[in-house]
Amino acid sequence: MMITIAILAFMSTIFAFLLMYQYLIEGASIYEQKFVENIGSAMRDSFVFYDPKRVFIYTLLGAGVAAVLSYFFLGIFGTFIVALVVAILPNVIVSKLRKRRMAKFIYQLPDCLAAMGSSLRAGSNLSRAIEQSSRQQPKPMSQELSLVMSEYKIGRKLEDAIHNMYLRMPEPEVELLNSAIAIAGTVGGNLAGTFDTLSDTLRAKAAIEGKIDALTAQGKMQGWVAVLLPVAVAFILFKQEPVAMSALYREPVGWITLAVLAVMMLIASVIIRKIVNIDV
Repeated sequence: MMITIAILAFMSTIFAFLLMYQYLIEGASIYEQKFVENIGSAMRDSFVFYDPKRVFIYTLLGAGVAAVLSYFFLGIFGTFIVALVVAILPNVIVSKLRKRRMAKFIYQLPDCLAAMGSSLRAGSNLSRAIEQSSRQQPKPMSQELSLVMSEYKIGRKLEDAIHNMYLRMPEPEVELLNSAIAIAGTVGGNLAGTFDTLSDTLRAKAAIEGKIDALTAQGKMQGWVAVLLPVAVAFILFKQEPVAMSALYREPVGWITLAVLAVMMLIASVIIRKIVNIDV
């Protein structure tokens, strides 16, 4: 009887291990697929041509190395936090690159609209004006306009190609451009004058946003200080009193305390960001 129970227990353990292993492999495969798709799409939109599978491999290696090194200094809880930060770091970097590229595109848009308006007044049509701007404007404006012309030359409507540019650059300024071209293509009108008016409007908007950024810079810095100061103080205390501070990641009360602090810091960061983020 005991032998039968032991055999059944052994077989159940093997079955549970194989089942868990299968779910882990499938979960890792799904995560890799989603990671490669998201990172690859964001990198293509930012005109960063690099193999996203390599980014995934380097992310795993970096998370593993960071977890091993942090284990000796921060313990299990710190290891988990560091590995999580390293794992999400590529998404943060790609998102920052994309936002920076979109900001540069919006900064170049008024000059591009003025140039296209001048081309239209000189007798060029819209496609010719866009093609000339794609050759004369700096990156990333030239890249986006070149992609618009490539889609137009393979048979896609110019309005649809510009709408696809808006999907890649989902900014209000690009939406205004898309709407202006769509309305002009439907009901007609002086598109050159529309481009000039839109260019002046965007320049005025950029000037107001620049003043707002200058006035809210101190508030943004206070937000960073409010988030980073507790982390710096905790690091110093860990160095001075490691035994006393070890209760934060070894005891359940310490885990609850860290969770409450993290939530409060997150709420403070969101509130400060909402205060200083003024939409024009």
